[in-house]
Amino acid sequence: MKRNRAVRCAFLLLVIGLLASLPLLAQKITGDISGTVQDTTGAVLKDAKVTATNTGTGETRSANTSDSGFYRIIELPPGNYKVTATAQGFKTSARDAQVSLSLVTQSDFQLQPGQVTETIEVEGATPLVETTEDRLSTLFEGKQVADLPNNGRDFNNLLDGVPGVGVTHHHPRHRAPRARIGATPAVVAVEALRLGS
Repeated sequence: MKRNRAVRCAFLLLVIGLLASLPLLAQKITGDISGTVQDTTGAVLKDAKVTATNTGTGETRSANTSDSGFYRIIELPPGNYKVTATAQGFKTSARDAQVSLSLVTQSDFQLQPGQVTETIEVEGATPLVETTEDRLSTLFEGKQVADLPNNGRDFNNLLDGVPGVGVTHHHPRHRAPRARIGATPAVVAVEALRLGS
């Protein structure tokens, strides 16, 4: 009887521990780069190779385009990347992209006919903007956080610097302030990543 009770208690504790750890799985400390590869006529290029190289660390990740010309390079550490697209019979195209926490950076390519050894560098292009996710996101870099006035070192005070977000005073029974975007209540997720020492 006692052993049966101990097994049930252990099982219950295991279930509670697993359920409590679920929010940790939702934390994303990486970003993605995705887009399409086409030729100059707008036709999609299947099996084109897209490579993202972190300019700070030299880490390289690659993906091939699908039948629809789409690619996605997942779980890239935040930072600046050189993204190149190559396909047989086309010049290599390269551009810069910035990967941020939990965001998908859109990077489309239009390859010109030519030798793969020829490279076209895309410069002065429109900044790559996240357009595939339906959420608002603001990224504060380390220096920005350090320079912001933060009375009491409460991370919730950073919400004051996010455009369109207002914070209402919280009830004494609730620990976290209530955030809203316009008149709509909002869920605010704060993710932090410590880089360096």
